[in-house]
Amino acid sequence: MKKALIYDSSKGFSSFIKRNYSEKMALEICNNKFNLKNYNSSNYQVCFFMVNDIEDYFLLKKYYFEIEYFFIISYKTTLLEKIKNLEYTNAVLIDSGHSKKYILDLINFLITIK
Repeated sequence: MKKALIYDSSKGFSSFIKRNYSEKMALEICNNKFNLKNYNSSNYQVCFFMVNDIEDYFLLKKYYFEIEYFFIISYKTTLLEKIKNLEYTNAVLIDSGHSKKYILDLINFLITIK
């Protein structure tokens, strides 16, 4: 079973992931910007990182780590553009404005969940 870290300071996206993947992945959720440093990136094969505001963007730049599956999610077009400019080659950017079905289909396509 894959182990996933979810960072989401607003708690909405983490609830969505928890509802859909809690039986398929071991999930750890960080909802507090100050506690993110307490999670060891080498423990995870998957990361869902929700960027809600500029503070989250700077946290992403500070705590980004290369793992097998790194999903960066945001609903703000300006932040998505800034993230694209970081050119993280192994990260998948997801506009959370897409339908839930589209997001789930994308995640399922990219991750083989056993």
